[in-house]
Amino acid sequence: MNGVQRETVTQEKITNGLPLESSHLNVDLNLEHRQKGLLWYSTYKVGFDGTIHFVIRAAKTRQSISL
Repeated sequence: MNGVQRETVTQEKITNGLPLESSHLNVDLNLEHRQKGLLWYSTYKVGFDGTIHFVIRAAKTRQSISL
């Protein structure tokens, strides 16, 4: 239109599963009871740490990535 160029930007979200090779997970779970009025509630403090390892296999190359 009248020598004006337009650029359109689109975003596409692609979700693919990765083959999980191994994992090492640490979870620290602490139970605390709290009272509100006459009622008692169970509350939890959670600590989480972990390492996962997966391998991306391309057509001709093999890459290993640890997170």
